Amino acid sequence: MAKVVKTLLGRWNDYKYRFLPWIAFNMKNRSVRAVPHASLDKLLPDATVEKSLLVFCTALERSQTIENFSASSAKPFAQEIQTEHEAQLCEACEIKRTNLLAEHEIEHLRLQHRNVASYDTIVAHCGCILPYHLNTDARTPLDVMHSVLGFTIERAPSRIAGGGTGVVVTRGVVPKGCVLALYPGTVYAVHEPILIQSLGNQFIFRCLDGILIDGNDRGISKMIYKSCSQRERIGPYMTSDMTWFSVDRDNPMAVGQYINNHTKDCAANVDYQEFDVPLSFPLNLRKYLPNVFYSTEHQYAGEDYESRRWLRTVVLVSVREIQEGEELLSSYFTTVVQ
Repeated sequence: MAKVVKTLLGRWNDYKYRFLPWIAFNMKNRSVRAVPHASLDKLLPDATVEKSLLVFCTALERSQTIENFSASSAKPFAQEIQTEHEAQLCEACEIKRTNLLAEHEIEHLRLQHRNVASYDTIVAHCGCILPYHLNTDARTPLDVMHSVLGFTIERAPSRIAGGGTGVVVTRGVVPKGCVLALYPGTVYAVHEPILIQSLGNQFIFRCLDGILIDGNDRGISKMIYKSCSQRERIGPYMTSDMTWFSVDRDNPMAVGQYINNHTKDCAANVDYQEFDVPLSFPLNLRKYLPNVFYSTEHQYAGEDYESRRWLRTVVLVSVREIQEGEELLSSYFTTVVQ
């Protein structure tokens, strides 16, 4: 009996933050973030958020392209240099490899969707909005993050009592007003079925317009996300990130659902901001966006790809400078005064 009661209490603790009467009754005990109007609930202009995501996702794509080509070409080149003139051939092969890599990158970009541009082109187009530039030696997504943004964030045990898993700045310093994380998951409209997925699920995020994002990376939520992602695949192109369930994520920003609520002793250092990804976002970079709609009716005005409209995502923006070793904390409760 005690085990049953303990299980039920655990379920209730997971669900109560979405039970409106409980929220209203306990609001006085909560630190609430208030905004005067829904249109003012933005720390950064949408254009700045889009440019930040463009530069970072392009850096991830470039790094992945270099890494894939290096891995595929390593074996032939290793065999080629095993001769009596190893030192001379090694140098010659390195020059050959560099030239082939440059040609491969050019051809790779040329064959992409017409919206695709090179990293340098996008940086030039976006302007100096990021403090760092891509280091060509950066191989892992976390290395790319540190190279481009100047910091890395990772999941780690929370320093808050009972906080479970949180997100910590593991390298560098996060500047104020920086897009540093994304809230992953399946996006549901107000009328779409989410009851079963929401049971015992503490990762449901509600947007101001009633849209819900299920950030659970386990069970039925994971199955639904993977199914919807495969449905939205366009030929060789994935239009959403399929790796945020795993430890080795292609986009290290996709950890927003694990950011804990702030406490009275520890103020929030990041805030949520809703962002609708526009049609102009390059097709080959969408595989780094960890969101997908549950149904297609919000994405298409017609039957072809050109009628695709937007993708809802939620970014987390730093509200102050965050030092290495600090845990990221947000505000789970935002009230809008109409």
